[in-house]
Amino acid sequence: MVLADLAAKFSEVVASRNQRHLIHPVLHRLHHFLSQHFTREEALMEMMAYADLPRHRKTHKGILNLLADCVDNPIAPGDYEYFGRLIRDKILDQVTEHDVKMIEAIREKLPGLPRDEEKTVPRY
Repeated sequence: MVLADLAAKFSEVVASRNQRHLIHPVLHRLHHFLSQHFTREEALMEMMAYADLPRHRKTHKGILNLLADCVDNPIAPGDYEYFGRLIRDKILDQVTEHDVKMIEAIREKLPGLPRDEEKTVPRY
């Protein structure tokens, strides 16, 4: 399952009142996925001597702390929609934006990569 799939599942669960019992497991899976994603991304950034690594680590930590708090302290029913928008508009946009920046940085370090890959965002 990829990040977009997890986000879609979370949105589906929030929208469907009879599936809201699945919110906690989906958040747990999202936290686990992003934890692995960020670990791999930071290792790649370190190998590339990526200049913006400290800011990325801080952003990653903030996202993971937010999700961990929601896993440890379930979201109140009145906050489902708000948190769904937060995941979609802040977390997913942030991760996607950073992945695109990483592709650009990799291209700078490895200019011989085929250009048709440029539009491809990695799927984990």
